[in-house]
Amino acid sequence: MRLLLSGKRGTGKTTCCKKAIELMDKMEVCGFITHRIEGGLMIEDIKSAESALLATENPVKSLKEKVGKYFFLREGIDFGIESLRKNGDVCIVDEIGRLELSGKGFYRAFPLLKEKKCIIITCRDIFADSVKRALDFDDAIIEHIDKENRDIMPEKIYATVMYHKRSFYHGSCRDRD
Repeated sequence: MRLLLSGKRGTGKTTCCKKAIELMDKMEVCGFITHRIEGGLMIEDIKSAESALLATENPVKSLKEKVGKYFFLREGIDFGIESLRKNGDVCIVDEIGRLELSGKGFYRAFPLLKEKKCIIITCRDIFADSVKRALDFDDAIIEHIDKENRDIMPEKIYATVMYHKRSFYHGSCRDRD
């Protein structure tokens, strides 16, 4: 199952993921969530709850990966990629965007993402079709999140995962070695 959660900036994509993770308490969830902080972005490994600085608004000479007001740190990107290497029943990637579509950021993890059997990826609306194409996710379900539906989306995400989980080999989305 491949699910793309799309929405405008600030509509609640990350919050929906967090609430869906709570509903999936009996499943093993891997991947990462990003959080806005004053002056930057933090990235949190879902399995370990460890976090790292992903991006800063302060210009740093050694950083060449800049999108909008953010300068992305190599260490934060590497941290996120390591989070994606972990196995689980469900993998969450919050988020894929302009940086990855230009061949930078988490782009190096695209082969890992293609291997995941049960994956949820957030992206902005304007990038949903491009993310789907870049990952060759022809069968991906795209769910739009906005202020009107964001409160019901975590349960819809959970129901979608549970429905598709039953259709996998022996009823599990767990990645096979």
